[in-house]
Amino acid sequence: LRGCAIVGELLAEDESIRVDLVVVGTVAVSPSSGARVGRGVGIGDLAYAMLRQMRAIDEHTPVVTTVHDCQLADDIHIERMLGYDVFVD
Repeated sequence: LRGCAIVGELLAEDESIRVDLVVVGTVAVSPSSGARVGRGVGIGDLAYAMLRQMRAIDEHTPVVTTVHDCQLADDIHIERMLGYDVFVD
């Protein structure tokens, strides 16, 4: 993240930007439902919510993740997902 401070630029919450693709961190993901489990601290979900609030993304913006085969899990229970949990496409 240190590189962000070097090459990135700070944006105000009300600045108009458009993000074409969201990449979220994942511990495990269900390939059939897109339900994902993160590290449990909600950082990715919070970043997603902030981008939605800024209107930088919308419900049509693709959300993806990268995982190893051993992180694929079809037994993630969707009913346990919370309202702010971000699913992947």
